[in-house]
Amino acid sequence: MTEPELLEISNEIYTYAALLLKFFSQSLEERLQSAGVTISGLQFSLLRMLQFETLTSRQLSQRMGLDPSSVMRMIDALESKELVLRGVDPHDRRRTPLQITQKGLELLAAVPVISEKDTIYQALQTLGQEPALKLRELLLSVIRQVPEGRLVTDLISGKPGPEVEPKDG
Repeated sequence: MTEPELLEISNEIYTYAALLLKFFSQSLEERLQSAGVTISGLQFSLLRMLQFETLTSRQLSQRMGLDPSSVMRMIDALESKELVLRGVDPHDRRRTPLQITQKGLELLAAVPVISEKDTIYQALQTLGQEPALKLRELLLSVIRQVPEGRLVTDLISGKPGPEVEPKDG
């Protein structure tokens, strides 16, 4: 494959991935609104990350690819709704670990990330099991080619990833 062909394919994949993310986000936002939950899809995603481990705002901003000030505003909003609790690191007062509260865990349990009513779920159902599994494998293969992608996929799968020094924040 030539470089121009690969660039064209990369651009198309970028567009398709952005559209998928948009469709998933719209469905989640609708589910949150229907449940009477007044947080955004991004705030919901932040809660999901805290569901599995205690993180700092800096770590969240790095993982989400967002400006630290945006993450701080989300944390402030979630804390005001008693969904997140700021902790104290006894070894470093500058470091503020964040934890999800019981109320936050209950919210995550009440609102599914994906629903059978979602358009993408229905589209995958129409494709059938084999093509859906193949698509998942191909996406995973691409993501695992990126160092950060391997770390994320290891976290998702529960497999131990390479030892990485945590960055405090």
